[in-house]
Amino acid sequence: MSLANRESTKNNALKITLGLTVWLIIQAALSLLHVYHSHTQTLPLRIVLLGVFPANCAILVLLSTNQGRNFIDSLSLVHYSYLNIIRVPLELVLWWLFLNKCVPESMTFEGRNFVIIAGISAPFIAYFGIQQHKLNKQILLGWNFIC
Repeated sequence: MSLANRESTKNNALKITLGLTVWLIIQAALSLLHVYHSHTQTLPLRIVLLGVFPANCAILVLLSTNQGRNFIDSLSLVHYSYLNIIRVPLELVLWWLFLNKCVPESMTFEGRNFVIIAGISAPFIAYFGIQQHKLNKQILLGWNFIC
């Protein structure tokens, strides 16, 4: 990758990181204001209107523009794969929250949510499958689909 492409990717990644940070702050504020707790019987649900719909629109814009697709294509598949390691501490926190009766069991590996397996296997897939080319494409696609 050329230096100009790296700089462009870095600048776009910074913009996306800033946007995601603002997005998380807004979602935290809405949650703290109990916006998502009230009127759960109304359709459409507020979580869909204020949480899911805008996020999906942003993803759609990113995927439907040439600049967005070029940015996605410039990202490292190895780094994406290693990023799945974050699932291990996340699942452990969810398990701890379940033990303290803050989240339902179904959100944890005890409740058959085995996302932690993706996090545990990610470094092996990234290293052997992507960096060392020891795994064929079907195994990598299968792992990605299952995870």
